[in-house]
Amino acid sequence: RQVSTQSTGRKKYQQLISQVEDMFEKIRNEFKNLDVLSHERTRIEKDREEFYGELFQKYQAVNRINQLQCSFTDASFIKKLQQEIDGAVEKKVKELNGNAVDIISSDQFTLKELERFRKNFENISSIKNHFKGVASLEIAKKVDSLTRTVLKRVANIKALVTSNTDLSTVSQGAIMLKMMAESIPALKLEINDAIDDSLRDFKKRQGVFKLAALSSELEKDKQGIGISIISEHSIFEGEENVLRRKKTQ
Repeated sequence: RQVSTQSTGRKKYQQLISQVEDMFEKIRNEFKNLDVLSHERTRIEKDREEFYGELFQKYQAVNRINQLQCSFTDASFIKKLQQEIDGAVEKKVKELNGNAVDIISSDQFTLKELERFRKNFENISSIKNHFKGVASLEIAKKVDSLTRTVLKRVANIKALVTSNTDLSTVSQGAIMLKMMAESIPALKLEINDAIDDSLRDFKKRQGVFKLAALSSELEKDKQGIGISIISEHSIFEGEENVLRRKKTQ
């Protein structure tokens, strides 16, 4: 009877170990096959944050067991799993960061491309929020570097809008900035401020008649972004009335 009890105990223990290893195998596959850009739970901020929060809980479970050095059939099982998960997260962060940098660094970009940028930027930012304690991944550095890249691009376009005399070029630059502001919620305030600054400088350098001409150029934008610049940025308030009065004097 004692032998039978011991045999039953060993069998249950082996079943438990097998179940745990199966669970960790599922976690490994989840991390290795992570396609966050098309995942339905990464589209809305609330769902995205919950998704990465759950993912990090699984990461922590593996990490804690690895630190405890629990005994498994294969002693290196958890250690290897930890390395693979770290590698999968690092690879995904590198991919998202690379995608975003390529888009924002291009000479021209469309709304569709900026939508792709937004998805990459939001996902890498969410990973940063939940995996920020994992120093080896250096996610925060990548997000900060990406943010600086965006703001540098904003500064370059702002300088173009401020200094250029060609209305078509200035209009295109302002529209690009507005597209970026609408596509990158985390930096929307800063980019809109850049638009205001550039348009004020443009008016100061070129005068009210040129600003009115720029307004007409912006109205030609078929995407409707030019109209949103006119309606949302105070520099254009009353400019048409001012222009009419000057013409009748």
